Amino acid sequence: MEYFARPGQKLIVHLKNVADLFKAFEEIHIQDKQILKEISEMIAYFHDFGKYTTYFQEKLQGKSSFSKLSNHSYVSSITLASYLMDNYKTEYLILPAFMVVLSHHSDLSSVYDEIPYIKANEKIEENKLSEIIKKLDELHYERLNTLFRQFDDILNNFEKIQKEYNTVGIQIKKEYFLKTKVIETIQNLRKKLLSFEDEDEKTKEDIALKTQLLYSVLIDSDKKDAATLPKSERKCIPEVIVEKYAEKLTNNDNLMSEIRVALRKDTLSTIENQPLEKLYGRVITLTAPTGAGKTLTILVAALKLRSRIEKEIGYTPRIIYSLPYISIIEQNLSIEEILEQLPDYPEYKESYLTAHYHLAEIEEISTNEQDTQITKNMIKCNYS
Repeated sequence: MEYFARPGQKLIVHLKNVADLFKAFEEIHIQDKQILKEISEMIAYFHDFGKYTTYFQEKLQGKSSFSKLSNHSYVSSITLASYLMDNYKTEYLILPAFMVVLSHHSDLSSVYDEIPYIKANEKIEENKLSEIIKKLDELHYERLNTLFRQFDDILNNFEKIQKEYNTVGIQIKKEYFLKTKVIETIQNLRKKLLSFEDEDEKTKEDIALKTQLLYSVLIDSDKKDAATLPKSERKCIPEVIVEKYAEKLTNNDNLMSEIRVALRKDTLSTIENQPLEKLYGRVITLTAPTGAGKTLTILVAALKLRSRIEKEIGYTPRIIYSLPYISIIEQNLSIEEILEQLPDYPEYKESYLTAHYHLAEIEEISTNEQDTQITKNMIKCNYS
């Protein structure tokens, strides 16, 4: 049997594609990057593991109607958790990884709702399984009974599935699909959850943010591959482009022009001369009256600050311009006038700037791969 993620795309190809898209994770400047990269790769390779069941494949081929047995999120998340516990043991990101895969076709839910309480035993015996799961609520009772049937199906085709995972360097074991192993995995997930309760607030916040990060990257990568979107290329926006635009607006005989020039000069002096640790990772505010040129000043400050981060840290962060009102968003799309100085802006408009809000119009663009990019991408480059 060949295994497919969707009509026309083999499952192992989809998993590889999502793992490759996850490599964009490397651009993020964050603590514990190496372990995050490793865990994120496993998330990519296991997020659709449940599609290896005969139930899913027959539904995909139209041979059977939809049933709970063809669902794949829970079976994928439990398999991932078992694999990670076997290979990473004490790693705290196992629980976030479990939740990310479980929720990748829905919203992130409460972890307390998703991991049932099963009393810890020194040894889980096969003949006590029925007694254990009968004590669970209806949701988890049905979920585990469905999972056991799915795992029986996986075991019937284990060698074929194992062979596919061997091609990407991942060793899966038969023991991951035993009923006793499932209970043990759930117990360990519950232990990790309870251990988080004793952590300080800063650690809890770090766990929450990394969970959201892993979830976001999975959703983004999964949907991009499903839509066959090409990999985005970050376009160049030079930091001097704002000054070139501002020069056209300057009127030396106008008091407001003098105020705008002074505001940009003072702001840039701060960005250029303050120690980076006082700027990067901090909240920086700019207060000035209406008409003083805050939009241009903030934009050039962001470009200058990013340039420093790139030179001193070796990381190129993205610039996200977040505004509170639709009217202000539309007003500040005048930023386009700045970007129109770039020779290729008309051709690659969507690669430079995208307004993202619920009333934004999606413009029809050419089928050129470069034109299909849908995110705001800004990096430093030379400009003359």
